This record gives sequence, structure tokens and C-alpha cells, in this order.
Amino acid sequence: MKNESANRTTGSSSARGQRGRVPAPAKPKPRHPGVSPAPAAARPPGDPRRPQGDELEGEGSYSAAQRYREGLEQSVSEGATKRLAEEAAEALDSPEGASLRKAEEAAKHGRSE
Repeated sequence: MKNESANRTTGSSSARGQRGRVPAPAKPKPRHPGVSPAPAAARPPGDPRRPQGDELEGEGSYSAAQRYREGLEQSVSEGATKRLAEEAAEALDSPEGASLRKAEEAAKHGRSE
């Protein structure tokens, strides 16, 4: 055999080093050195690095999500969903219905009209 270190199945040379060990794979470089992997607002409750009170939270705001959930729960508990559905149906039957449908289609495709 010409090359004793050749791999018998592929014919390629061995990946082993001088002492018979496979070299460790290179560690991946961080995408953004010096930047934490998650924004401060995305940290779990109780994390001291998470913003408190009126601090800027950015996209994915916990306080905005909480206000939305509370408002939604309040609307459902007050029975506002049926009233709001009726108002929406009336709006679709009104003269502005065509423009509402056009806006709905645009929103479905990620556009704003």
C-alpha cells in the first residue's frame, strides 16, 4: 500500500495528528463580540439586568404585552366581543366596506395601504 495513513473507504489521508488524536474543531466566533445574546427586555422576570418600570424595552415589550393581555381579558369578561363583532360586520356592509376589505388583503400580504 502506498500511503499507510490513507482511509481504506475513501482513500483520503487520516485526520489524526502526530499522536493519534483527532484535532478539536475550531470554536465558532461570536456573531457580535461584546453584545449579550438577548436584549435586556427579553431577560426573565427577576433578572437584575432586566429593565424595570418605565425603562425602554424595545421590540417585544413585556409591559405592552401585559397591557394587551389585560385589555383582552377585560373585553372578553365584559362581553365586548359580540358588540365589537357586530360593529365590524356593520362597517363591512357600510360604504367604507370596500376600502376595509382592500386594507385587509394588503395586510395579509404584508403591505400597508
